[in-house]
Amino acid sequence: LLIVHDNPYIDMVYEGEAVSPLTLEGALERTVELFSFSKSFHMGGFRLGFALGNSGAIAALEAAKAPVDFNQYLGIQRMGIAALRLPPDRVLRDVQVFRGRRDALVEAMEGCGVPVSRPKASMYLWLKLPDGMDDVRFALRAVEHAGVALAPGRGFGPGGHGYVRFALVQPPEVLAEAGRRIAALLD
Repeated sequence: LLIVHDNPYIDMVYEGEAVSPLTLEGALERTVELFSFSKSFHMGGFRLGFALGNSGAIAALEAAKAPVDFNQYLGIQRMGIAALRLPPDRVLRDVQVFRGRRDALVEAMEGCGVPVSRPKASMYLWLKLPDGMDDVRFALRAVEHAGVALAPGRGFGPGGHGYVRFALVQPPEVLAEAGRRIAALLD
């Protein structure tokens, strides 16, 4: 049995640290962990990442990808190297930006009487819709009537039905206003 763990959000934890499965006893024999530069270092779209863990599995991954894949342009690879050389507090400062955005959105929605779970990590906030409310219809309604773009949860798999996802990509004041507009739609 081999565990392949996609862990692009390992640095996006608001308090404390995320635990890598590679830290567990015996993990190097049974684990490969994938890391992406897109979240921690804002390099979305560059498709740069790496794998750590079981050397045999990584060799097999390389053998499978080599004939069908290609290396990134050297300039992008150098950006990745430079990102890894940044002091750790740089990533922590960026994470606190997302934390402030999360807090603004949560507080605005709670202030309007909409209960919402406060995520402990990530760049997103999930909102459970009232029972029976369709997430796709609600997302379309949010764009049309509130000017707020949300991702319907079902786009992320069957467990997402009845949820919508906010991306924490705007300043706190914009997210707070979006939260108030969504709360008004739910009222």
